[in-house]
Amino acid sequence: MGFRDEAWKCCLSNCRLTFGERTARLLLALFKIADAVADEARRLDRSVDNGLCDDCGFASRITIPGRAAAALCRSASMVVAGGNGSSRNAAGTPSFLLASVWLSCVFLVLAWVSFFAGSAFAAAGPSFDCAKASIEAEKAICASDELSKMDRQIAVLVAQMGELVAPEKRPFMQEVEQEEKKSWSLGCAHADDKPSCFRKSMQGHIAQLQADLRDDDILTMAASTMVPITPAKSAAVFRRYPGSALANSWLVYLATHVPEAGVSPSEGDAAKARAIAIFQEQTPSILSMLDLPKRKAADVPFFLLRIALDQTQADPIFSCPHGFMFERDEGRALVAFGGLFGSSMDGHDPVCEDGPTFMDLPAWQSLSDMLVAALPDETEAGSIRFAITADWAADDIRAVNFPRQFDTPGHRKDKQRAIGLIRKQVPRVWDRSDLKKLLAAVEQGQGAAKKWLMQNRGLSAFEASRCAEGIMGSYLAARLEYIAARGQVEPRIDMPE
Repeated sequence: MGFRDEAWKCCLSNCRLTFGERTARLLLALFKIADAVADEARRLDRSVDNGLCDDCGFASRITIPGRAAAALCRSASMVVAGGNGSSRNAAGTPSFLLASVWLSCVFLVLAWVSFFAGSAFAAAGPSFDCAKASIEAEKAICASDELSKMDRQIAVLVAQMGELVAPEKRPFMQEVEQEEKKSWSLGCAHADDKPSCFRKSMQGHIAQLQADLRDDDILTMAASTMVPITPAKSAAVFRRYPGSALANSWLVYLATHVPEAGVSPSEGDAAKARAIAIFQEQTPSILSMLDLPKRKAADVPFFLLRIALDQTQADPIFSCPHGFMFERDEGRALVAFGGLFGSSMDGHDPVCEDGPTFMDLPAWQSLSDMLVAALPDETEAGSIRFAITADWAADDIRAVNFPRQFDTPGHRKDKQRAIGLIRKQVPRVWDRSDLKKLLAAVEQGQGAAKKWLMQNRGLSAFEASRCAEGIMGSYLAARLEYIAARGQVEPRIDMPE
């Protein structure tokens, strides 16, 4: 074993040492390196005396560590000797040789200790800047070495999960972590022993993150976000979980609609059979209602994913991991993911928005709040409301991703009709002052949508204006009709052809 291997084995043989013990062991290892360098240099010098050096071209049987030692000793001894004479002459005096080796190694020790200690002290704090700590949980973490260590562990786990998802999903994951800290602050606000309370909350969160990194469905969800970027790698992840309905459903989708993923038709058929077998065991009634044998082959993957996504509640971690599907396969995805059953079974429909849109802007939210306040209560609308709201969500996604579909005379007439209903106070749920606010909110929301479509969808001012008007018409008409009928309207139920 060479001197480097032996020394580092001595230094790193026990990874569970305190900082002081580790530093002491590092120093000992470096001194052993120095001794080994000196021994190697002496051996090399004997080799030189035996004629194995010719113009400093070392014979092949001198080891690489020996060459490094020779170079170190030669340079150092020349400095000690005042820069005169050859390395052979300088190294001829043992005291000069040892002095040169030890002098060089002292600097090496200082450099390593400085680096090692700096890294250790830098890692002593939490994963965030304590100068910016604003909530109670962050302040408690900054005040405790134990909590800081746990915070760093959480940061590592979140980073590990972040490496598995598409880059655009990572900021949302950080937002989720910040909300988690806020929940700790709220939960421990009145605790007698706050550090213990935070410790317990953080321990639970660490356990959950560790479980997430082992959960088949969550790892499948993470891989699904990468389908638009690296479909073949996503397919490799899905193949690891043949017992997962979600993973099998994604393989069916890739085999049917993403040929570059490398999932063959036969592999897709096998995955489809596995997914159906799992659904047949877990949710036979839903499988029967969908009547997959009568569906078009291109539509089947979306219905399989609808069932699987309904049963997998990983969305809060990744924020609409399958959002890309609404842009790639708008028609099939929205039909399969919207209101299917006309009942509470539509309550977990997997329609979602992949990122903030104009419907998240304050102007549109103000309009939405006024309309939501006028919706009939649940007892009037019944369970059919779940299908209605699923259809609305599907229309909202269509408006965001395919605004030109709303640039039609029919949609613009919907707006005129809706404004007429509002002005006539039909339905009569708003007083005169509220009506003025509602009409103003309509125009402000439409203006915000126009601006967003120009900035984010590349539409001209003229085209964006027409699309925004059509979108507003569809949005208003659907909700006003529902309000006027006290929730007694028919949802769009898709039936196989």
